[in-house]
Amino acid sequence: AYFYLCSRIDFRWSTRDYRIFDPRSCGPFCCGFRGGISVSRTIASCASCRSFAKAGPLIRFVKIMNSLYATLSDVRMQSVLRLYGVETDSELCEKIRIYVSTLLQWNAKISLTTITDPEQILRVHFGESFFAANVSGIVNGRVADIGTGAGFPGIPIRMVRQAVQLTLVEAVAKKVAFLGEVLRKINISGVHIIRCRMEDISDAGFDLITARALGKYNDLLRWSKARLSQTGKIVLLLGRAEAEYLSQNAEWVWNEPKIVPDTSARVVLIGSPRQNS
Repeated sequence: AYFYLCSRIDFRWSTRDYRIFDPRSCGPFCCGFRGGISVSRTIASCASCRSFAKAGPLIRFVKIMNSLYATLSDVRMQSVLRLYGVETDSELCEKIRIYVSTLLQWNAKISLTTITDPEQILRVHFGESFFAANVSGIVNGRVADIGTGAGFPGIPIRMVRQAVQLTLVEAVAKKVAFLGEVLRKINISGVHIIRCRMEDISDAGFDLITARALGKYNDLLRWSKARLSQTGKIVLLLGRAEAEYLSQNAEWVWNEPKIVPDTSARVVLIGSPRQNS
């Protein structure tokens, strides 16, 4: 994977090695993230890089990656995500690290998440999304993630359910740009990103419609009834109080809310339209 901070530096990430590379002159001048690196000493040692790297973005990037390898090792991620019913391999762990790194970089420019601790991102964003994939029973078919924001839960669902045909719906242009960038970096293709509000979508026949902390759930339910396939379901990631309120909607058949592991107030609520309602 390649990461760019300016037109003259690229970051090459192999399994356990980042190399910051200046193709003009200096070549690779730092690596070895297992033990960490001295960012200031690295930049000071390379005059040509000092002249155009501007140091600041480079330092932030390297600090993020050092933090990720220290915090989100394969073993640690496997231990954490097992709680949410997911068995990870090294490829999935690598994709998650790339995703988190990109999320934190973009989050400095646009509001994508209020959570900036890597392990909390793993638990709150990825863990909850993976848990939703498990309890929904989705294996393949068409999935629409409404108001996806930074890509949760849609992209993590696609990461563990590769046969899913995913559509991401997001109205904010900058968030749409982020989604395209992160999908490119984690090498997931075939995802349809739509920049619009849900009311503007005429497509139908979705097997699963997902939304996370979206609000305006009654509007979402009305819209979803006309967009789901005959056996389609809606999967909502929300607070327990909101789930109790929505469960009173008699136009839908609701499953018992599933409590997200390691939380007391977050649930996954699954429902399907009541026939002839």
